[in-house]
Amino acid sequence: MPSPTITLPTKFGDLSVEIGDASPEIPPWVLIYKKPWEAVPFLRIHSSCLFSESLRSVDCDCSLQLEKSLEMISQAGGAVVYLYQEGRGLGLFQKVLAISKQQELGVETAEAYKQLGYELDPRQYSVVAEALESIDFPKCVRLATNNPRKVAALEAVGYRVDERARMQIEVTEQVSDYLQSKVRGLGHYERD
Repeated sequence: MPSPTITLPTKFGDLSVEIGDASPEIPPWVLIYKKPWEAVPFLRIHSSCLFSESLRSVDCDCSLQLEKSLEMISQAGGAVVYLYQEGRGLGLFQKVLAISKQQELGVETAEAYKQLGYELDPRQYSVVAEALESIDFPKCVRLATNNPRKVAALEAVGYRVDERARMQIEVTEQVSDYLQSKVRGLGHYERD
């Protein structure tokens, strides 16, 4: 059951926010949206990243993607489903272990996760449909992602990804290297 909708004043303007119920197994989803939206609206499914979003780490694109998504929905409507799935769903402690292994061995993130015996990307997207249904979000979307698992997960619950939305973000060489490592290690689409 979602929470009441609140209006949150942000640097992007007023955005609507709802929170889904949490359980011991599944943290709450956070739905950030703005109406009206286009017939085929913008959608981003975003996993939390403490280091980038709060501590302003510059070695990944997470905060850049989130900021650009919020800017886009403030201008043309749409939604961001924010999921607490730190470290690709393994948790913050495991993420730190993987980063430590990555730094120790000089390997890419995916290889560090493998070295520790972790599944590469066990994130779950089952609550996304619940979040979107709470606001009667259209079933045909423009999804902002380079992750084919997000496309497949949405389509598995009855949504159609009409196109992958392109987000123009400025990336450093370090972030570009990180994005290429996700293409090699996780099978992500190339950045447009």
